[in-house]
Amino acid sequence: MKKKKLGKVIASLALSLSMTFALVGCAGQGGGKAQDPESGGTGQGVIDPSAIKAKRGSVMAMTDDGAVKVSRVKKGKTKSMGEEGTWTIFVYLCGSDLESDGGCASRDMVEMAEGTENGGMKFVVQTGGASDWAWEDADPGKLSRFVIQNGEIEHVEDAPLASMGESSTLADFLKWGVKNYPAANMGVILWDHGGGSISGVCFDELFNDDSLSLGEIDSALSDAYGEMTDNFEFMGFDACLMGAIECAHVLANYANYMYASEEVEPGSGWDYVTIGSFLSENGDADGAQLGKVTCDSFYESCAAEGEEADCTLSVIDLSALDSFLEEFNNFAVKLYENTDGKDNTEMLSKVARAINSSANYGGNTPNEGYTNMVDLGDMIKKAGSVFGDDSDAASVLDSIVVYMRNGKNKQGATGLSTYYPLQIEGSEELSTFGSSAISPYYFDFVSRAAYANANSGNTDGYSDSEYLDLWQSSQIQDAGEVTAFDDAYDYYDSFEQTGHSGNITFDREPSFDENGNFSFRLSEEGIMNALEIEGNVFMIDHEENCLVEYGVTADLNIDWDTGEVKDNFDGSWFSLPDGQNLTVEIQSQEDGYDIYAAPVMLNGERTNLLFIHDYEAGEAYIYAVWDGISDSGAAARNMKKLKNGDVIIPISDAVSLEQGNDEAIVYEGEEYIYNGNDELIYALMPDGEYAFSYTIYDIYGDYYDTENVRFTIEGRDVFYSRS
Repeated sequence: MKKKKLGKVIASLALSLSMTFALVGCAGQGGGKAQDPESGGTGQGVIDPSAIKAKRGSVMAMTDDGAVKVSRVKKGKTKSMGEEGTWTIFVYLCGSDLESDGGCASRDMVEMAEGTENGGMKFVVQTGGASDWAWEDADPGKLSRFVIQNGEIEHVEDAPLASMGESSTLADFLKWGVKNYPAANMGVILWDHGGGSISGVCFDELFNDDSLSLGEIDSALSDAYGEMTDNFEFMGFDACLMGAIECAHVLANYANYMYASEEVEPGSGWDYVTIGSFLSENGDADGAQLGKVTCDSFYESCAAEGEEADCTLSVIDLSALDSFLEEFNNFAVKLYENTDGKDNTEMLSKVARAINSSANYGGNTPNEGYTNMVDLGDMIKKAGSVFGDDSDAASVLDSIVVYMRNGKNKQGATGLSTYYPLQIEGSEELSTFGSSAISPYYFDFVSRAAYANANSGNTDGYSDSEYLDLWQSSQIQDAGEVTAFDDAYDYYDSFEQTGHSGNITFDREPSFDENGNFSFRLSEEGIMNALEIEGNVFMIDHEENCLVEYGVTADLNIDWDTGEVKDNFDGSWFSLPDGQNLTVEIQSQEDGYDIYAAPVMLNGERTNLLFIHDYEAGEAYIYAVWDGISDSGAAARNMKKLKNGDVIIPISDAVSLEQGNDEAIVYEGEEYIYNGNDELIYALMPDGEYAFSYTIYDIYGDYYDTENVRFTIEGRDVFYSRS
């Protein structure tokens, strides 16, 4: 869901009450280290090919006819590095707060020991990235290395302390491990928090949450790969949100399969007892067979804790990935060409709305933070249905996802996600995407949209020719190098929203119609420029003289063909069992139910209460709490269950109604003690005075806030009036 900074909405409404593609910055994105080139681009998505960051293992070039071809360092004829039937799995165990606050990494080491009790395989582990370790031989002041086999955990050596978010740290561990513990089959697991294609993985709490970007992973693997005569059989992320096509593109240089989750990983992560036991008994298993066991055991372990609803875990055949990349570029060519220029504005808006409605992962709401990871298959299907996609991208994608397990809330997940700018942090995020894009035309589609955002929808000054020429000559992706994109997007940092977008125009201004509905009708131009429409609900607290945000209602009737929009809001809202209203954001809309997030204080710490509104069954209920995305871009690992005795305080953004005072404040409710009852109330709000308004987002990143109307609730009656 796209949202502007909510403080702007509240301030705008407060002022009026006292007087009688959304692509914005948000917390919780970033995390990968900024590249540091000597020089940048032209400010139009054009890159200086002399700005080099690090080694990479592939060359992706565009042919004269616009197709892409990929060349990789991946070994063709390989020579086994160990006796037939042997397995070594290298685990890069970046503990972070998962270890220092809960001992999760140490528990997984114990699981690995249990899984190897029958012999036959080994885990080779490097610990780091945490201020404290439950396992006594893991020294937080060093990088400690262990060999786990035959049911025992052996501390074999220490290396000097270094950031687990540095490419060289990963490379040194893998080179040491491959040299000393080679096997016929080898796997690599990166363990920790993840944040998707932009933020990366393995956030070291000892080094300011420094993380491994995709470019750094590529560089580290390229370095280690030189010491090998065979490919890794698999590479996996026991981390959130790393099941992305951009990740797969990097790993395809070095491994046969990828295991990763599109969504946040609930529970304690993978089941290492089952993984180790399976390989101990099936040393001749390949990556596909082990991947199925990994997915199934992960899902079942989550189900045992009642945390399987949001599970996703997929096995990707990396050997067939390039066939998909070629087909995806064919899709992207049509995507770009059908949305280019003023004559295609209507098509652009339809495509943007289609992608905006695609499944996305990692919350992507203002209070939870944004990852901008969107389901790849869902995006291809929905966007392609608008402009008539004739590529085989969807079917080829299905063929490379050889196995997956999804929970009931994620049944639509197709196995891989991709970056799409639901909300943009700034130029650094765009430059990071530029260095990992898998298609010149998809990159240009995103880049052109960012340029339009920064120029009020005007793309007259945007040029793709220089960039496409560079890609065509493969200068920007020379073998063993990564081009930096940092300065190419400096123009975006000056982008500001107005709250009164000139791209949103009306045939009928917002007003009450003959049936008493607060409604409006967009003009033909307004329809073409509109991306999304939301209804905002607020409570007026006269005692504290402030306006309190209650969030977004899904009760709207929107006809995109005519531009007619009517509220269907009847004054009903979600509340805790004690009657306290929640501030709600729509996380996703599924078939028959909606998933919401509400900010709360839980036992003194801010988090998000996740709940489902099953409107067909007529019930709403809590299913988890989740901390969201950190400022460094790391996704909280666990969606936790409430426990009896937990203290919940609903919180909302609020702003003073005093004229000239628009400072946002946090409005706290009363303590509610959880007693095991997950049911929420969806009923008419308490007697009082409230406000309602629309926010209309345009496809260029700005938005239009309508005038608000007041409504009063007395008993079972709701009275509306213009403020």
